[in-house]
Amino acid sequence: MPPDVGEAEHLGLALEHSRVIGIPGLADAPVRMECRYHSTTAFSPTGGEFVVGTVVAWSIRDDIVRLGSTGSASIDTELLRPIGRLAGPRYTPLGRVVELPPVPGG
Repeated sequence: MPPDVGEAEHLGLALEHSRVIGIPGLADAPVRMECRYHSTTAFSPTGGEFVVGTVVAWSIRDDIVRLGSTGSASIDTELLRPIGRLAGPRYTPLGRVVELPPVPGG
């Protein structure tokens, strides 16, 4: 894509102002993290990089939040229906969710 054309504009995705950072985010995203850049580490001769940032704000849509028995809030992953990026242009939906007991001391 040419540098003067934004990906969101090209795909027809609506943007909205972020609360902390100066870059807009996707208006329809159910969960959004606003991050400040920390560092980049190259790890592959083919150009692979690991980018690290600090989360400075969250935006979470109310309809995917559930209150637990203790009154604490959490995101309902079945309502969120997250998609994971595998590699390149490959993505995957969330499969079967399995709950394991907590790790002692963790």
